[in-house]
Amino acid sequence: MPSPIPEGTGQSSLPLHRYGVGVDCHARFFQICALIPQGTEILRWERTVPALWPELRAAKASGGHFRRESDVVGKAFDLLTRRWITSERLAPVCYYGYLQSVVSPEAHHFLREAMEKSPYRLVRGVACLSLARHNRCLVEMGQRMRDTITRKPLVELYAAKPAALKMLESSDTAALEREAEVFLERVIAEYGDVRMPYPYNETPLGELARGELFRLRNLSVGKVAPDLEGEDMDGRKLKLSDYRGKVVALVFWATWCGPCMGMVPHERELVKRLEGKPFVLLGVNGDDNREAAKKVMARERMTWRSWWNGGKSGSIVLKWGVNSWPTVYILDTQGVIRYENVRFEMMDQAIDRLVKEAESGRNSSGDDMR
Repeated sequence: MPSPIPEGTGQSSLPLHRYGVGVDCHARFFQICALIPQGTEILRWERTVPALWPELRAAKASGGHFRRESDVVGKAFDLLTRRWITSERLAPVCYYGYLQSVVSPEAHHFLREAMEKSPYRLVRGVACLSLARHNRCLVEMGQRMRDTITRKPLVELYAAKPAALKMLESSDTAALEREAEVFLERVIAEYGDVRMPYPYNETPLGELARGELFRLRNLSVGKVAPDLEGEDMDGRKLKLSDYRGKVVALVFWATWCGPCMGMVPHERELVKRLEGKPFVLLGVNGDDNREAAKKVMARERMTWRSWWNGGKSGSIVLKWGVNSWPTVYILDTQGVIRYENVRFEMMDQAIDRLVKEAESGRNSSGDDMR
């Protein structure tokens, strides 16, 4: 096992980006193993792994998609928990671990063990943050299970995992939110100054945790969205509350985000189709270069307004706790968040439902607005 490295200020002394983990948040098992020196040899020591190794290598060549990903990921996190829980090189795995822990008990156990047993503040801090995000994801998925539009894709995704579906349907969202707040308060109090090294998000964990707290307390489905006020891309004042009375699709996007730009043709058609209806599409742009972003908007015929955030880690993004791009909120005419992170067909269905409500004079509680 690697010799411990003195903590010093709590910052990583390792060039973690050299250990093979891509910045892409959906890190897979072969990437996790690359964090550990002699990772290949470690795998070969495990009886159950040699049979999986050809599959892992094939997955790496094809972009990281496994035929039985849940089994492989479970083995990976179990291996890391048992043999490498004290390694500083686990920081990126902890940082993105919540993406796996929502469906992998082994990943969830790994994060709890890392939070309590790692000798490094960096690892403990990011594991604690990831556990909070794990709870927040469960809350959001539980909410999606309770809506007819957003339920179907989850049922299809976890068709082979009835236990996961049952967990989502019966989740105690209030308890999950309370525990998430405890984790986030701990990050702020104990690890607020710690940050991930380049090329990961170098924002101090305390600031990230404050954004998560804001998101947890103010941006859940069913809550009135906080007002958002600032400048648009042309320097004109832009205020979210000015659009009360309309259904609002609020999209956090950037030109460097492939999925964001992939949504643009659909968004153009949506704006065109709902012209004259009580609907507006608004964006929050995360580019560093304002003028370059404006040129892309002109080229792609993005006629809707966007707030200028001043970069990926600007004030709006930090305050709203945005950690994935695009992030989408759909608000009804009263400013209530009704849907989160719906895209394409689901986005259309959600917006059409709310526009119909608006045209019939009903609000989110079913009360007559006329």
